[in-house]
Amino acid sequence: MKKPIYAALDLHSRHSVLGSMDHDGQTQPRMRFPTEAKILRTEVERLRESRRPLYLTMEAGALTRWASAIVRPVVERLIICEPRHNRLINSNPQKSDEADVEGMCLLLRQRQAQRSVDGTRSHPRDLPRPGV
Repeated sequence: MKKPIYAALDLHSRHSVLGSMDHDGQTQPRMRFPTEAKILRTEVERLRESRRPLYLTMEAGALTRWASAIVRPVVERLIICEPRHNRLINSNPQKSDEADVEGMCLLLRQRQAQRSVDGTRSHPRDLPRPGV
């Protein structure tokens, strides 16, 4: 079995950051792009060019349901994380979207990403709303 790519997505209303890390912990260049459905799917699909399994994590938030519906068909595993738990583990004094993405990739690779929602469900309406 091929070793997976561990990716993380930091979503914001205007822009998002996507980063990845291989099984050995080598980070790939992070991508910042406008938060639009077509661009989001294209950037995630670009990570699949290596034909390796793609595991993706993102923090639960206002755009989670929308983004999950877009990326779910192109990833093997989708983990929606509890942001407060990740922040406690990955407290970086130099806070930035890029640092958040790298930290989330690392947590995913080390299997420490605290799942708040099962991202394997097939339809976004199946995902509980945050705070419910």
